[in-house]
Amino acid sequence: MDSSREDEKFKSNLDRVAHHAELKEIIECWTRDLDIDTIVSMLLDAGIPSAPINTIDRVTQDPHIAGAREMFVDIEHPVAGKITMTGNQVKFTHNKATIRMPAPTLGQHNYEVLKERLNYSDEKIEQLIRSGIL
Repeated sequence: MDSSREDEKFKSNLDRVAHHAELKEIIECWTRDLDIDTIVSMLLDAGIPSAPINTIDRVTQDPHIAGAREMFVDIEHPVAGKITMTGNQVKFTHNKATIRMPAPTLGQHNYEVLKERLNYSDEKIEQLIRSGIL
């Protein structure tokens, strides 16, 4: 097919939608042997706005997301040891949001919740422990 006629076929968005299956095949053929970064670079060089749709392994290694934005942080857990957790996605100009503690262990806060939030007496909590409820 004549390439100038091919370009005309896909000129508008309506044309691209109407010829979606054909266009998809052309794009898949063009990108089949290229990696994500090469494709994005080629598109950007041609003045076409583009960015990769990242896989999780690319996100966790991305210097901006994982590094500068601190979206994955290491924290010490009392049972599991050093673990990597998702950092706080909210970023403030003057206050840094941090992870103050790891996830609690099973039952770690039972006493505080029962005593301070539900106003259970020490005797009531001991009774729950003795009965196997806690």
